[in-house]
Formats: sequence, structure tokens, C-alpha cells
Amino acid sequence: MRRLMLLICTVLVVAWTGPAASAEGWKGVSRALDAWQGEKTAVIRGAGADPLAVPQVRELLRLFTQRGFVVVPATSEGQSPGRGLILDLRKEGDSWVAALRRASDGAFLALDEARPTRPAAVPSPSPSPPTTPPQTTAEVPAPVARTVELQEAPQRVVVVGDELVLLYDDRVVRAEIVSGALRELARFQVPVRPSRALWLDVGDLDRDGTPEVAVTWAEDVQQVYEGTDSWPHSWVLAWPDLAPRSEDLTGYLRIVHGRAFLQRRGRFSAFKDGVLSVSMEAGQWQPGTATPWLQGHTIYDATPLPGGGWVSHRSGQRWRLADADGRSGPVLLADLGRFRGPAVAVRLENPEFRSGFEKEDRVTERWVPLPRRVAVSPDGGVYTIRRGRTPGLPLVGRPSGSDAVVRIRLGSDAMGVEEPFGAVELFLMDFGLLGDGRNGVVLLGNEREDGRGTAYLQEIRP
Repeated sequence: MRRLMLLICTVLVVAWTGPAASAEGWKGVSRALDAWQGEKTAVIRGAGADPLAVPQVRELLRLFTQRGFVVVPATSEGQSPGRGLILDLRKEGDSWVAALRRASDGAFLALDEARPTRPAAVPSPSPSPPTTPPQTTAEVPAPVARTVELQEAPQRVVVVGDELVLLYDDRVVRAEIVSGALRELARFQVPVRPSRALWLDVGDLDRDGTPEVAVTWAEDVQQVYEGTDSWPHSWVLAWPDLAPRSEDLTGYLRIVHGRAFLQRRGRFSAFKDGVLSVSMEAGQWQPGTATPWLQGHTIYDATPLPGGGWVSHRSGQRWRLADADGRSGPVLLADLGRFRGPAVAVRLENPEFRSGFEKEDRVTERWVPLPRRVAVSPDGGVYTIRRGRTPGLPLVGRPSGSDAVVRIRLGSDAMGVEEPFGAVELFLMDFGLLGDGRNGVVLLGNEREDGRGTAYLQEIRP
């Protein structure tokens, strides 16, 4: 199984300023990285104190990071990345030799030599009028990513400054990443059993400069021959101690643009009636009056935009832009993939029979999955998850493909998709923007599509 480890692109190298090397020299290393099925961590040995100043090392770092690898510091020649890879570099004259080895047994996987690219010798030309020298384009460094493998699997994440808030099935945690590990700073334990994580948001509801945290769990009520019935429980929590600032609101909770909203569950429906505003009364956050929530959408399948208008992202339908009056606008023709978030079980008013007529044959509930997160940055950028990874065939298949956080371009007559952070070979469960999104992103990924496998946090900065 593919596993990612913490990565900090810090490499010990010998500074060298020679002619630029051709990327064609690393074909063997590139093919070996594409075929690698083990842990995606590597140690690079023998390259200079500033890797971005060495063209050969810079190209190698790009090859690793584009494939989801990260490079740990080579503090000693004997350091090994466990079951990852070791890349040994040696400078011979103007050339560089790279040997890629498997850390577990030292087996060589690739051996490449990169020579500097030099112009061919030509006769001296006859004098000609002076021309303007061509302008050179500065090379853009590859994004810096650091990855943390988590001991448990959270289902949601948001970013608050330099800290994270993570939602688990039984608690919500405020934490920070220190020395490649997650350090807990505060927590709120859900008082409901059994429970499953549904939704997490953060925003400054009272405009005092300190955010509030909105959390929602599902309580799964199970009875023999009656199936499962999921009921939402939600709270508004204070920052930074995550102390409750509301009673159990018994509904789906969401924060959008600094405002909190709530929607109830029906007896035989996942969502009931309209969406309610949430306001402060007598020192507690409480549900208030109904609000015209985006032309009949439920609380999670449409998002308002700054300055009016909103975007519809109902599951199973194409994304659509609407103006402030609800008039339909452009449609997103790009395929963002099939995404199934945490699901809510709703009992059927009239149970159905799958086959036969025994009690065990009855279909007693249906499962309604929640949609992917849609985050709107202060500059109006709309970010969400593109699901391109598939779990493969049952029992014999392996996951393939990649997921990515994408930015939706909104125009008056068209919508498009950009991929500013690259893709990862994990199932993305959630993400949090750093700043307005242009500062980077924090990804919450999992080895399994249902979020019950090994989980990873990856921070990507430009």
C-alpha cells in the first residue's frame, strides 16, 4: 500500500554553478518513480547547500515532488528512509551521475548521467548589426509540500491561521504540526453515542476577530428489522478552547461568509423544511428565523458568492451559476468525478423488499451522502475537490488515478477549472485553504474511499 511520510525539502549539497543540464538525462529515474509502488519518501545524497541553485538537483526535486514524493534531510550517509528510496548523486567533471536504490535492500532501480547542454561549435559568423539579446525566463520553483501520517483518521479539516481543526467520529480537535507530528491543543468530545463525523466549518460569527467553530455529527439509531436512522447533532464552539457556545442544535450546521445556518432532518427525509439563521441570544447561539436559502436548495448543495449570486453543486447534477435573483447562468461542463461524503441513513416510510418476503429481505433505509466541500476565498475564488481516483475492483483491484483540489473560474458566460496545487494519489476527504487559497492548501487524504484507512495531512505552499 502506498504510504506518504513527512517531508521537508531540505537537502545537503555542494554548491555548483555550471551549464544547465538537460532534463533528458533523468529518463531512467523518471520511469522508476512512475513504477514505484512503495512508500513515497526519499533521501537525496550528495547534492549542494542550495538545491534550487543546482540545475540537476532542481530537476530531480521536481521529478520527485510532481509524483507526490517528499525528501527528508540526509543528515548522515547511513540514514535510510525505511521502505522508501535513496538517490545518490556524484559529480564527475561537468556531468552528474544519479543512482536510485531501494532502501529496504539497496537494490539499484535506475542509473542515469546528466551532461550539461552546450551549443555545437560553428564557424565564426560574419559581422552583423547588433541585436537585442534574448530574454531568459526565470524557472519557477516546484511547490513545497510537507506530509504527516496520522495515527487516526479524521473526516474533516479546516485551517485557522497556523493551526488546524480536525473532526473525528467522537471529537473535534484543535492542533498544530510540530516536528512532523500532530500536537493537540484543545478538544471537544461529542456527548452522543454512537456518532459519526459529518461536517466542520469555521468563521467569525460575532465579528470580534476570534473565530467560532461549527461541528455536526450523526447519531446512528439502529433497531432490529428497522434498519438505521441517522440524526444530526451540532454545536457552535468557542476559540481557542473549543468550549460549547450553544446547546445541541439537533440539525445540520454550516458557516458561510461569517454567518451560521441550520437545517433540520425530517422523519422520513434527510433534510426538512427550509434553512434557519443562527444568532446569539442570551449568551448562546440559537436557531432563529427561516432564510430564503438559494432557491430551494438544501444547506450543503449550494454556496452563496460575495457580491450576490450563488453556485449550485447538487450531487449528480452539473455545477451551475445563478445570479442574485436566482436566474440560471453558465454551466460547468467539466467532470469533477463522483464524490460521496459521509452519508445519512433515513428510514423508509414504506419498507421495500429486495427479494423474498422475510424480515431479513426488507430494505428499511436509504443512505444520502453529503456533497464535497466548496470553499469561497476572500477574493471570490471557488475551490472544491475533483475526484479522479477509483477504488478498483473488489478483492483483486487496486486504487488508481488521483484527486486534486481545483479552482472554479467564474465568468459571466462560462465556467472553467484550474488545478493550482497538483494532484495526489490518495482519496481526498477534505481540504482547508491557507489564506485566500493563493498561499496554499492543506489536504486531508486517505488510502480508502470511505475514509477508514490510513490518513495523511499534506500542506502545499507555492
